[in-house]
Amino acid sequence: MGSTTTENHQGGLVIEPYIGLAWKAMPANTNQQTLFKNNLLTLSLLDMLQEQRTGHDIHPHGHSLQKTELQHIDAKLNLLLGLVTQLLNHDQAMPEFQTIKFSIDGIEWYDKSKPELQQTLLLDIYLDTENHHALKLPATVENISTVDSGYMVKTRFLPLSEEVKNHLEKWIFRQHRREVAQARGRT
Repeated sequence: MGSTTTENHQGGLVIEPYIGLAWKAMPANTNQQTLFKNNLLTLSLLDMLQEQRTGHDIHPHGHSLQKTELQHIDAKLNLLLGLVTQLLNHDQAMPEFQTIKFSIDGIEWYDKSKPELQQTLLLDIYLDTENHHALKLPATVENISTVDSGYMVKTRFLPLSEEVKNHLEKWIFRQHRREVAQARGRT
């Protein structure tokens, strides 16, 4: 499914991708370093999937790189070993995918369950149907409105590390660029 793009009140891109989302109240014993490592692994896997689809190396800073084949294989093996380790520790089904509003500041989605206003949630975000490894981002519920037989939930991410934020900004921009290219192809 495609996405649409708008801008938020701060001028940042807001896209509407089709992603998987699950949430729960933020556990009191959440280890921020574990979340950071999980998110870097997830974003690296997402880059690797993108690279496989396009045939280009994706550098964390968005540049195409010329790597030796050995370095390329070594990087992928390290990533896969990390992923396999985490998959052995977590046997979890992916949630249903839906269209949500996504920006670098937070997300908004429809849900049949209602979190509490100002509650801190741990969001499991699946950015790709082929990537069964979720980003785990803490967020605060900013607004809830009743819609049909459910709720529109708007959250704001808690401060992200610079590295995770940079990866997400690039992912959002790539999604926007892909949507623009598809729209141009239809005209």
